[in-house]
Order: sequence, then C-alpha cells, then structure tokens
Amino acid sequence: MKRYLYFLVVAAISCVSLSSCSPEPGSSGSTDITDDGGEGQTAPLDESLIMDIVFAQDGSARDRSANANTVRSSLGNTVLVYYNSAFGGYVPRFINPVGEDISSGMYRAEYLADRTFKAEVLDGFTVETMFMLDCEPQGERMSIFSSVEDGGFGLGIASAVLGNEIVFEMSFGTEGSSRIVTLRSGIVPERGKVYHVVGVWNRDDATAFLYVNGECAAVFGTDGDLVLPGNPADQWFGIGCDAGKSATGQFPMRGDVYVARIYSEPAEAGQVAELWKEADKDLESSYIPVEDVMMFPVCEVCPGFRYMILGSGFRQGDVIRMVPSSDPSEPLELEAEVYDGHVTVTLPDGIADRTYGFFVVRNGFESPLGASRFILSDAPRPLSAPGVVAHRGYHTVSGSAENSIAALRASQELGVYGCEIDVWTTVDGVIVVHHDGAMGGKVFQDCTYDDIRDLKLSNGESLPLFTDMLQALGESSATKLIIEIKEHSTAERNNAVTDEVLRLVAGAGMEDMVEYICFDRDVCGRIAASVPDATVGYLGGDVEPDVLAAEGIGCMDYPFSTLNTYRNMVSTAHDLGMKVNIWTVNTDDDILASIALGVDYITTDHPDRVMEICSLMKE
Repeated sequence: MKRYLYFLVVAAISCVSLSSCSPEPGSSGSTDITDDGGEGQTAPLDESLIMDIVFAQDGSARDRSANANTVRSSLGNTVLVYYNSAFGGYVPRFINPVGEDISSGMYRAEYLADRTFKAEVLDGFTVETMFMLDCEPQGERMSIFSSVEDGGFGLGIASAVLGNEIVFEMSFGTEGSSRIVTLRSGIVPERGKVYHVVGVWNRDDATAFLYVNGECAAVFGTDGDLVLPGNPADQWFGIGCDAGKSATGQFPMRGDVYVARIYSEPAEAGQVAELWKEADKDLESSYIPVEDVMMFPVCEVCPGFRYMILGSGFRQGDVIRMVPSSDPSEPLELEAEVYDGHVTVTLPDGIADRTYGFFVVRNGFESPLGASRFILSDAPRPLSAPGVVAHRGYHTVSGSAENSIAALRASQELGVYGCEIDVWTTVDGVIVVHHDGAMGGKVFQDCTYDDIRDLKLSNGESLPLFTDMLQALGESSATKLIIEIKEHSTAERNNAVTDEVLRLVAGAGMEDMVEYICFDRDVCGRIAASVPDATVGYLGGDVEPDVLAAEGIGCMDYPFSTLNTYRNMVSTAHDLGMKVNIWTVNTDDDILASIALGVDYITTDHPDRVMEICSLMKE
C-alpha cells in the first residue's frame, strides 16, 4: 500500500458566499467563479459525464455513462444493496472494518483501458459523490469514491491527523514524483447524515474547489499537472474504498454511497448548486438508527430455528426482511422479537441452504443489517452463550501479566468460566507457571528452582509457583483453573510434571475446580486413566472425536481454524457426550462464528469482549 506525505492545504472552513472562496495567496488560481448560459442560468453537466455508477438489486453495478467502463463487484458479506425509496434507487451499504485493507466488500470502476477518460480528466474535471456514514469517524481514513494510489484523485474522509474532515485529494507533479494536495472542508461527517460532495479541478485557472452540500468549503491554487496512477493495474476507482495495489481496496468506509460520478468539465458554482438541488431528497428520513449490529456469519439452522441478530436500537414492531442472495426477488418478512441486546426471528418452512441478507423495515423504509450463510441441519444446536476461558489468564487488563496471580484474580473478578495457565517442571520437581518455559536465557526444565526463583514477570510479580495458583484459586469459586501441561523434552519429564500436578491438586482438595489440557495425547490419556472424572482436553486438532472418546479424553479442545473448517466435528463430539473448546478466538467475527458453531467454551485473550458479546444474547 502507498505511504505518502500529505501536503496539507489550509483552506477556508466555510464560505459565506460562493464568490468568497478564493485561491491561496500567491497561487496561480483564479479568484472568480462565474456562471455561463446567460441570465443566471447554468449549463447542465450531464453531457460531460464520463463515469456514472449505478447499482442493481442483485448487487451488481454498471457505468451508465457513454464510456461504459467496467465495474467489478466483490461484495462478500460486507456489502448489502437495498432499495432506498427516498433516493428512488438501489444503494450499497458497506460494513467493512475501518482501517483494514480489503479484498472484498467493494466496487471497482476500471478506467485503465479508457484513454478518452484519462485524457479528459487530465484536462480538468468534476468528481461528485453523495454518502452517509453508519458509524462515527474512527480516527482512520475512509474513502468514499477514490483512485489515489501513487497518483490520481478522490473524495473521502481524512484520518484523525487531519481532523476526520471531508476532503478532496489530488496528485500533482510528474509520474514517479508526485505530491498529494488535500483540500480540507472543515466538516466532520456525522453518523446518519447525508453529505453531497463535489471536487472540481479547473486546469485553465489552475484552481481546485471542494463543495459540501452545495456550499464552497475550500479552494486552492494548484501547481503542475494532474498525475494518474502510473501502474495500469492501479487505475480504478474504489466505491466504498480507495484503489489499492493488486486490486486490493484500502481505507474502506462504513455506510451508504448514493452517487459516484465524474464529469469531463470543471463545474462552475451554479452547476454545483444544481447538482446539490437535484441530490437533496431528505434521505436522512430513511435512516434507521440501529447500532452495533453483529451477525453470525455462518449458522446451522432448520425451520423453527430461532436466529439472533445482535445490536441496539431495535423497536417493537420492526420487521426483519431476509433476502436470499440467489434470488433477491423472493424476500421473507419476519416479525422481530425485540430484547435489550438483540432481536430474534423464527425461521419459517422453506428456509434454504444459502446466504441471506438481513434488513430491518420500519415506517416504510428499510436498512441493511448484515448477511449470514445458512446451512440446513436436522438438529442444529440453539444459539447460546458459551463459557469463556481467559487464555493465560485475564492478562490484558491493567496491572496483569500472562500466567500471573493477578491474571487469575482478574479472571475471577470478571466471572469467566476458566483461567488457563501453563505449567513446567524444574529438574528438582518444582512446578512453575509460565508459557514459554524460558526467561532470561534460562530453560526451566533444565534448571533447579533456585536458578529461576528470582525471575520477575512484566507486572513485577515473581515467577509463580503452581502451588501459588492453587492457593489463589481457593479464594473464589467463580472460576476454574484450566491447566495446560506443556510438552517437555522427554516422555519421562512429561510424566513427571503430570503426576506432580495431579498430586498437588489432590492434596489441595481442588479436583472439582481444575481441568486439564495438553498437546500430547499420551499425557491426556495418562490423566484420564489416573482421574477418570477429570475433564481432559486434547489440543492437537488432528484427531477425530471418536478416537479421543475411545481413549477416555472427554474434551475436544481444537483451534478455530480447524473447527471452522471441519464444522461437523463439533456435532460429532457432542453426540459422543464430549465437551468442545475452541482457541484462541480474539476478533468479533471469530467470536460470533465460534458461538454459531455451538462450542461449549471459547478460549480468548479478550475475555471481557467475549463476555460482553455473550451478555447481548440474554432474553
């Protein structure tokens, strides 16, 4: 991705009248903006359209200008197209993660083969968009309609460094040596409000203008020639993002894009006013303020299944419209049961094995929520909150550290199901708690305890003894200790640490407050044979559940990548009476996917976030 230096343009934040917008002192730009057409009339820009993107119900898009440039869509589950009756057409809602590069969830309007287009914009142009954010500006850049990759121009929202203002960006100089000029509007867009934005470059006057909702917000005298991206593969406009290298989108937005147009003529003030007059349709009345929506990306279902959509702002009387991606003309409309943190819909007969887009309908308007892939099942597991296991303890809270007493106590205070720790033995049989088993150049299994007893964790604690953990565990009954027996250099050492841990747990009378996990199946089998009532989980992810069950291992504790790919393992394990834990799950999307898998427990570095999401599922 590009890394360039911004040249900030200090422009008027607002203009009392259009004529008050003037170029920077000392620039070569003109200070006059005049109408043509006589008697105060303006010539329409329509005849100079060289790109005009419109969207269709099926999610496709086309350039309806005479140039008919190719528009490619790569939507995934992060773009939903809906009919906006106030706008009078289909509109895409982008729900991409802000600040991340994307390979889907965007439209690409390509102009690499359009020599006429490139020649005309190099001689002056007007670029127009209209958008609405479905989030507050979050500090990161968000591009609306943009082709700025080592050259080019576009409209978007600046990063926090530039105040999250609506901006017009252009590249000037020569190919291979260009600089970005950024016209700043002084306007920070608000969630749920519609903004009509026009950028104009008049080559003859060497002046660039930025208009927001018909008003001139910034003007700048330019210097040099406009530079387009030098690599033909980068010559495309992103709708909902900025063009990036190798067809990757960058700086994605969250919200709606209604208009994406480019004209070959630099608009005059009166023409911009006409564009705004045509665009101003009270679109904000169609906005439904449902916030923090989260969807289960894949879910096993059947007729009668109660499907949840997490979020706030739903109201009694809302209808949930489900639109199958394969046939948007046959939507399902379901009554929503509204709870504090979610809505539930009961799926009807005829539900199919496919992806559905979800929309909330209120007061005659609809608003996109997200998408979910349904897999038909004879006996799907109901959506319910799993137990939460804090990976290496709740170590992301202030004052904590991985595998520390503080991390255990923080886990207990949070109220999670389990606090996972890692244990090693020293050569003299002392069990210590640490993930890597080495610190300060000392490998614990090759040291005596005296060799390592003075080592400190990042929060200042001494290297914990396992007996210290058991003592702290006994101070609260809210959280179990999930003990990972780390794989040592020999089977004899594995057996020694396993036997000593079991002895210490039994001696403390805490058999009911601990569970065991290990990557070594022989260790898992040894624990299961020694303590038949203990919960033992195998971590390897490479064995079918029936094999584990036959060996007396009652918990399949597999990585997210395995269970998300081989979903049937979860139901097979449950049919065998086994428990299922999934690790290590840290993003919202993976948390939701894990819940939909029907696992019993989620191991995570962010137990507070998993607990927060699970709390939204309560009825």
